[in-house]
Amino acid sequence: GGGGLPLTLKWELFLQDSAGAISGSNLLPSTTPSTSTILTIPAHLLTPLSSYTARLTATSSSTSSSSVTLQASSSPPVASVKGGSRLLSPVTELVLDASTSYDPDKTAAENLADPGLTYFWECSQFTLPSGPTQSCS
Repeated sequence: GGGGLPLTLKWELFLQDSAGAISGSNLLPSTTPSTSTILTIPAHLLTPLSSYTARLTATSSSTSSSSVTLQASSSPPVASVKGGSRLLSPVTELVLDASTSYDPDKTAAENLADPGLTYFWECSQFTLPSGPTQSCS
């Protein structure tokens, strides 16, 4: 097919509105190769819990297009406490640092600017052979 004319491919990515219709303009950055047979969507381009239409248009002597719907999911936050577990005296001040916790749906810069995380600390007491102790997380 195509009568010897070269095949031209064009990728586009659109946000869908609540009814599933295409909304707005092509979201792919201008640096994203749009003429490849494979589309790679850059990290953090999609907004969690949103739907998108990825459309491929092929043109030679005629034009054909195909679309797929993509649903961006939300990832759970990553909780991290610097320093790990430790054993200390009850009269020692304990400082726990969760500053390495992050939201994987945000870029590193977005996490630094506004991590949007709420912290909940819990300490519980348990007994070791050497006596009662507490664990905080």
